[in-house]
Amino acid sequence: WVKVHAAIEVDEFLVLSYSLTGSNVHDSQMFAEVWEDLPSNVSPKRSLADSAYHGEKCLAAARQHGATPLHGIKKNARLVSRPSNLYQKLVNFARHSPNRFKAQYTKRAHAETVFSMISALLGHRLRCRSKNGRKNEVRVKLTLFNLMQLAMRKEFWF
Repeated sequence: WVKVHAAIEVDEFLVLSYSLTGSNVHDSQMFAEVWEDLPSNVSPKRSLADSAYHGEKCLAAARQHGATPLHGIKKNARLVSRPSNLYQKLVNFARHSPNRFKAQYTKRAHAETVFSMISALLGHRLRCRSKNGRKNEVRVKLTLFNLMQLAMRKEFWF
């Protein structure tokens, strides 16, 4: 199996960077690597991720690149009067400004939409049998999807 860990531009539906691993690798383990592979001309504003990325390493990786992490918080997260780490600050923001947090966090669904669009347009099955072949097939699908997205934009055509 091949698992894609990706950074998605949620307003334009583009895959900015990605990493391919086996299916047994947790998403949070690859978070920093995906951020390191962002193109040099990209300056992210926010990091939108689900609660699987609540760890301090994931939040710090986003902050290191100048992004504000707006990751999902656990349902049993406690409000701390004086937050000492990034996760506690995130919980405080989500609890004190729920409308602002929700307005930004709901854009995370766009990333899931990108993967759904890729499957719908290019198929969800991989035909290659070898490990390298499967990875190359996924790379081609992601690149082709980005090209299709750019081709549909009006600014792309001269």
